[in-house]
Amino acid sequence: MKEHNITADAAKMILLGVIVEQESLAAKLKKERLEKPTSKEILQYFEAIELYVGGSCYWHSTAPRYQMERNPKPGRQMGTQNTNSTGVYMECKDAIRIFVD
Repeated sequence: MKEHNITADAAKMILLGVIVEQESLAAKLKKERLEKPTSKEILQYFEAIELYVGGSCYWHSTAPRYQMERNPKPGRQMGTQNTNSTGVYMECKDAIRIFVD
């Protein structure tokens, strides 16, 4: 937000646009590939990728270790368990926080 001088709501909308754009591109590329002769292995690969991504995002959004503390204990920085060494949030559901923190 600070880098682009935008509000939290604007950052969320930008990120939503990026996500929708990338999902649309992935769907388009898959459709184009499936219009060509496709082996059983390629079909299994596409299914595996989709299951992996969906499962990974679901797990990251529901696993207790990745949940943000809404009211952290005094003296504890909120969300420290969810950051890497640079302070960037790592989970799918927290991707918006990259832009708003």
